[in-house]
Amino acid sequence: GALWVQFPSPPNNVTVGTGESQVLSLRWNASVYGNTDITYVVESSYFPDFVVILQTTAGLTQASLELPSSFCPKTFIRVRAVTSLGESGYSQVASGIPSNCTNITCPAATYYLPLTFNCSDCPTGRNSDAGAGSVNGCGCEVGSYAATVDAACTPCPANSTTVAFGAVVIEACECEASL
Repeated sequence: GALWVQFPSPPNNVTVGTGESQVLSLRWNASVYGNTDITYVVESSYFPDFVVILQTTAGLTQASLELPSSFCPKTFIRVRAVTSLGESGYSQVASGIPSNCTNITCPAATYYLPLTFNCSDCPTGRNSDAGAGSVNGCGCEVGSYAATVDAACTPCPANSTTVAFGAVVIEACECEASL
């Protein structure tokens, strides 16, 4: 006969509470079809990707996450169950900001660099408004354009410019008013 294997279900009711200082208190309900060998992988995202931040010991359904700085963003958490037979899908996403944290607002010409809890300068030739959450918020300087953040900025044709930074198509280049 065929062997039937039941993988664990995703954890549910994930909550993110605020603890002392820069600590997030994480809790979730156990996966169905789990057992004492089940562990949980907790992932966090600041923007835009999730990364594994911890794995629990067998059977635990809570954890604490201490952020390294009081200058920290809203944190998004998701959890998945893992057994020797396989792993579940992800839980719903929960979020929180520790009570002792200041939400990051990076100044103009910078963007928030995930996991470092710092602002970083936009690449050469690019600019951003205050509060850019990633390098994607850095657009080409006035007078140039690029379709993507990875593409080099292309200068507008002679005697034309853009009205603001961040242009993504050549059509944003307009004749200069003095011509």
